[in-house]
Amino acid sequence: MRGGAGVSRVCVIYDDRGRPETTGGYCLRALRGLADAVHARPDRFDPVSPADYDLFVRVDDGLDYPVPAAFRPLAWWAIDTHLGPARCLAQARSADLVFAAQRPGAEVLRAAGVAAAWLPLACDPDVHRPHAVPKCRDVCFVGNLFPGPRADLVDLLRRHYPAHFVGRAYMEDMARVYSESRTVFNRSVRDDLNMRVFEALACGSLLVTNSLPPGSGQADLFGDGAHLAAYRDPEELLDKVRFYLARPAAREKVERAGRAEGTARHTYR
Repeated sequence: MRGGAGVSRVCVIYDDRGRPETTGGYCLRALRGLADAVHARPDRFDPVSPADYDLFVRVDDGLDYPVPAAFRPLAWWAIDTHLGPARCLAQARSADLVFAAQRPGAEVLRAAGVAAAWLPLACDPDVHRPHAVPKCRDVCFVGNLFPGPRADLVDLLRRHYPAHFVGRAYMEDMARVYSESRTVFNRSVRDDLNMRVFEALACGSLLVTNSLPPGSGQADLFGDGAHLAAYRDPEELLDKVRFYLARPAAREKVERAGRAEGTARHTYR
C-alpha cells in the first residue's frame, strides 16, 4: 500500500464551489501522491459508499454541514478556529482524529475535551513556486481587504511605494505576482499563522509579516531575519521594507532561506 498502515483509499471532504483554491484541494493533491484519494463534495454524498474507503478526511471550508455518521474513521482539520470556534468544536466532536491549523485553536479544542493536535498550514510547491519574471514591484498584497489594521497598513504601503500590487490573484497568477515583487506584505486577521505565510515563502520573495505572539507558533517555525521579516507596528513595517529594498543581497539571502525552509518542511505532502 502507498498510504499508511491499512490506508490505501481516502475520501477527502470539502466544498470548493465558492473557492476552487481552498485548502481541501491542496490536501487532495498531496494525498493522491500517497494513496488513492477522491474528492467528495457535501452535495454529492449519496454515491459515496463508506465501505470503499479506509479513511475520510474533512478539511475545513468554512461551512457547516453534517457528514454521514457511517463515514469512519473521520479526520477533521480545522483551519479557521479563530473565526468559527463553536462550529469547529462541534465538528471536532464528531470526528475520530482532530487537527487545527492554528496552535491556539488546538489548545481551545483540547481545553474543551477534544484530543486535537496542531497541524499548521502549508504550501504546494507545484503551485507556489518562483516564476522567471523581472522584479517590477517593491511590494504586493494578494488577498481581501476590509476595514481595520490590514487595510490601514496596505494604504500606508501604497502611499510610500507606488510600484505595488494590491488585489486578488489565485494559484499560478498569485505565484507570478509574488515572483514579480521584492516584498510580500502580510497582516493576519486575528494573530493566525495564515496560508499567505507559507505560500509567499515558497514563491521565493521576501515575506514581511506581522509578529505573532509566542503561543502562535510563528517563531517556532520561522525566524525573523532568517526566513522572513516580522514587524510589530506601522513604523517597523516601513523600516523593514525600506531596509530590505535598499539591500538586495540581504533580502535575497532571507528569501532563499525562507523558500528552502518552507518547501522542505511545510508542504501539504
